[in-house]
Amino acid sequence: HASGFVYLVSVTGVTGVRPELNYSLDTLAGQIKSTTGLPVGVGFGVSTPEQVETIAGYADAVIVGSAIVRIIEQHGKDKDVLLKELSGFIGTLSGACSKPGLELKEKAK
Repeated sequence: HASGFVYLVSVTGVTGVRPELNYSLDTLAGQIKSTTGLPVGVGFGVSTPEQVETIAGYADAVIVGSAIVRIIEQHGKDKDVLLKELSGFIGTLSGACSKPGLELKEKAK
């Protein structure tokens, strides 16, 4: 039994940045939503604005972890640089979620 939301793992294997994801996830996310009635968050290997844009078209949430951890590992000793890099990266991903095409897809559902 699930409550809250369902975390849909985008790929199998070890977590980390991936160049590609399994894009049949849209069908699976739809099946999960219709079966459980819960929101679906997709994550595991998500790291690019293109991946975020695709996932945001069918999922209720996009979950990014390893790509953010990588930025922290690279810039964690310099707080100012870290904040700048994280802000830029997250801003880019956030922008991919708010493209006009996504709003149209959502309204069509």
